[in-house]
Amino acid sequence: MVNGKYPSMFEPVHGSALDIYGKGIANPIGQIWTAKMMLDHFGEEELGALLLKTIEDVTADGVKTPDLGGTATTKEVAEEVTPIIITNGDALENLEKKAEGAAAKGGTVLFQVKMK
Repeated sequence: MVNGKYPSMFEPVHGSALDIYGKGIANPIGQIWTAKMMLDHFGEEELGALLLKTIEDVTADGVKTPDLGGTATTKEVAEEVTPIIITNGDALENLEKKAEGAAAKGGTVLFQVKMK
């Protein structure tokens, strides 16, 4: 159950992919998807759903890394998804306040949102 009650960690788990190291073609979707999971954990299901829909729309539009049959780079895929973060600044501010509240109750919250 995703309810924010228990400590959680959000990260993709995969191999080191030495065959694509430094080529800029690693698929960032798994990493971005973990942000959706974190949002759900903090009770921000609406923002999480919006992020997931953005991921689905971006891949449906053909912006995909080579592992999914596309030609986009890691950066290009991430840049297509990033506007969802930038255009929802108010929702992110509310999320930051919730995270601060969780930390004040003895929890540990580590996350960073990089704005352009």
